[in-house]
Amino acid sequence: MYLMRFPKPKSLSFRLVVVIFLLIVSVQLLSIVISAVFLHQKHQEEVFRDLEEYANSFDKAFSPNVDSAYRVSIISLQGEVLFDNKIDIRTLDNHLEREEVQNLLQGKSHKSLRLSNTEHKENLYFTKFISPQSDFADSGIFGKFKNNHQQNKPQKVILRISKQKDSLYLKNFASLFATLLFFSAIASVILGVLLSRLITNPIKNINLSHPIKTNPYAELHIFMQQISKQKKKIKKQLKSIKQSKLQFDIITKNMNEGFLVLDSTGNITQSNAKALQILRLTPYNQHINIFALMSDFTRAIKESIDSSNQTFEISINEYFLQVICMPIFIKDKLKAIIILLFDKSLQKDIFELRKEFSSNVTHELKTPLSAILASSEMLCNGLVLDKDRDEFIARIYSESKRLLTLIDKILKISFLDSSLERSANCPQKERVNLPNLIANILPNLQNLAKDKNIKIDFEILGNHDSRIANRDLEKSQDFEVQKFEVLGIPALLEDMVYNLSENAIKYSPKGSEVVITLKSDENSTILSISDNGIGIAPSEQERVFERFYCIDKSRSKKLGGNGLGLAIVKRVAKIHNATITLNSELGKGSEFVITFAKMANL
Repeated sequence: MYLMRFPKPKSLSFRLVVVIFLLIVSVQLLSIVISAVFLHQKHQEEVFRDLEEYANSFDKAFSPNVDSAYRVSIISLQGEVLFDNKIDIRTLDNHLEREEVQNLLQGKSHKSLRLSNTEHKENLYFTKFISPQSDFADSGIFGKFKNNHQQNKPQKVILRISKQKDSLYLKNFASLFATLLFFSAIASVILGVLLSRLITNPIKNINLSHPIKTNPYAELHIFMQQISKQKKKIKKQLKSIKQSKLQFDIITKNMNEGFLVLDSTGNITQSNAKALQILRLTPYNQHINIFALMSDFTRAIKESIDSSNQTFEISINEYFLQVICMPIFIKDKLKAIIILLFDKSLQKDIFELRKEFSSNVTHELKTPLSAILASSEMLCNGLVLDKDRDEFIARIYSESKRLLTLIDKILKISFLDSSLERSANCPQKERVNLPNLIANILPNLQNLAKDKNIKIDFEILGNHDSRIANRDLEKSQDFEVQKFEVLGIPALLEDMVYNLSENAIKYSPKGSEVVITLKSDENSTILSISDNGIGIAPSEQERVFERFYCIDKSRSKKLGGNGLGLAIVKRVAKIHNATITLNSELGKGSEFVITFAKMANL
């Protein structure tokens, strides 16, 4: 089956953990940023307040030689730097355009934040006006300032107090913020896992057999309704598929033909019993790879697919098969192969038998006809001496009689074959008393055996192994005799008994004995004919029932045999649903046993 490939869905639990983690970390980062901005602003205000307090407390005690945390500068109203405790004023340019100076001169603000042109760092500035002629002592910075400006004493100057922004204590909180963020991330992962389990576990516990009843969330109600509807639809479809599969299995199981389905690599995906029987497979190894097991069969299948010729014939094991091979392509790619195996072994055997039969009939008819024709021709042409004329006439008579017997048996065996194939051609069966039937043909058999001084003994074995003599048979009304009845065709049964007895007489030595025995058990009536003749080798015992088969053709021809007698016997037994068994040993004789079903069991 062709299946679409979809990407593997991501885990809901994983997504929940990620979302919760990002949410918590984002909130934490935002809180840190807001806190940092707030703290920075608050600290900046505190620094400005400290600068203002420092400027307001600026007094005579200040000395330029004392190190201070702040940078102190005195600037004239024209921007000239008059004093700086951190930097040599000779290196400083005019500060009139400085932001803090302009703000103070314009009356805007005493506080400023800007990048220092001198230090190249952001500084916080506080500025105010001071008077150098105030009551400050001469000993301090203003004392020095006064001494340096005796000639031109300004009335007012600008005091500027500054501090670098880099020194803000926000840097001290960086490690704290990083630690807080780290533990927040860990906590968010733990919280995410717990929350995801809390959310997904009820979903995992949903019983899909009852999705609506076991739905844990109202938000999933519509989804559960869809699942319930789809479940009913799938259940209906599965029921339909099961019914179709059951019908298909019943059809393939009862097919007389073998049925196989192979995948593209030759593995058996489906088969019926007939196919397994033909391929000699069992249900335990029925899914093997045919391509690896049967090279000839594989080659024939591939040639059939390549040539688009769906039918071919092949011999597999003891079967002669007609194979129909149907490849299944999807998008020009081989997906499966459907194979039907028709057993043509019987038809082939019948054809071969008919061919052999025709050949044998031709040969058997040609032999006596040739003898008759040659003798007749010599008589007609006056090539036979008067003293030999009677011999030639006798030969013509003998060969004609042999020819007539042969034709009669050929017609009889053809009739029997027709009766086996079509029961309508078979004569009506009736109750046949076997002891009486055998008694009727005994005189003919005794006449045939007289020339070889062979004794014909007919015995009937009762329940108590009682024996009924031949002379008492016709007059006996004993139950032991009357119960040996079978449902059959009298004429055919006479032929069967006569042929078996005739063979026993022909192949038995002079002065021997042929025994015909009838016995019965609860379910069957058993007829046996035994002799003390030449016997039949085990290798020949299966073939003696074939048409025209003779173990020793020269001996058979001499005795008047033609190889059809036992073939007729086998067909007569088959018409009567009887079984025939041969027990024989070379040099010790043969026994043919025919087993009939009891009348009550038919």
